[in-house]
Amino acid sequence: MIRKLWRGMLVCALCATAVQAQSEDPADDAVEGVIDDNPVVSNGANALDFTPGSGSCGGNNNQTIGWAFNVNAPVTVVAMAWHDDNLDGLERAHEVGIFRPDGSLIASTHVTIPAGAGAPLDGIWRIVKITPTTLPAGQGYIVGGFNGAGQTSCLDFNVSQTVHPNLTYIDATFSPSNGIFEIPSNFSAANNGFYGVGFQIASCTGNEVIRKAKCKLRNDGSLKAIVNTEGANPGDRVTVTLASGQQLSKFANSNGVAKFKFFGVGSGPNEATAEWDCGTEDSRVFICP
Repeated sequence: MIRKLWRGMLVCALCATAVQAQSEDPADDAVEGVIDDNPVVSNGANALDFTPGSGSCGGNNNQTIGWAFNVNAPVTVVAMAWHDDNLDGLERAHEVGIFRPDGSLIASTHVTIPAGAGAPLDGIWRIVKITPTTLPAGQGYIVGGFNGAGQTSCLDFNVSQTVHPNLTYIDATFSPSNGIFEIPSNFSAANNGFYGVGFQIASCTGNEVIRKAKCKLRNDGSLKAIVNTEGANPGDRVTVTLASGQQLSKFANSNGVAKFKFFGVGSGPNEATAEWDCGTEDSRVFICP
């Protein structure tokens, strides 16, 4: 992870970033803004990429195909995808989704990639953006997509591929040829396939930062900490943890901003650490008198 430290020597950082508690403004909530829970998501990093034509071309057998993978560190899925073999539009629509290690379908990832060229083309993938969805670290996820019979497009396998560093590719998978979308839980003798289906993960901008970390004195005499982050790709999840132990998570809004309020914090020095699911973090020390 990239770690941007504000600390230096703790004593000096406390001196430099100390903020006197302020009386709470009745309009404080309005000033701090409303979190956008449905951000417009930018394109992310591909969970997996491959070189078309570098392997074998499979048939379309009226079944769900996909691939199994492990999540080594949490990722935020921002789009589902299907490989456009000739980059000229899909012959058919494809129902897709990600299945948890227990075999249950993650509802927010269950979408249909439309036929034709209506879905945006990002590299070799036709994508449909989804509500940002975090996959916790774990083993045995499967991404699958229904692949109807009677198509001429190539179903690639045994290809040269690269995988996102937060993921480990396990194997190509498939379901019985029964004409429905379901978990493709059978493992294949094929290597590096079937594509087919993919997804995109929120990527870092390199500008992720804690812009504000301070305390305010509320009207009831208690203290609240305010932490604002910015610079993220819209839809990336950020988790802020205070040294005092409180923790909150939110998705960056359409401007890449996420704003946090922690109530009932104690007086004295504190530190906010923000971790973005894309793989970077930032810290800032502040003080509550």
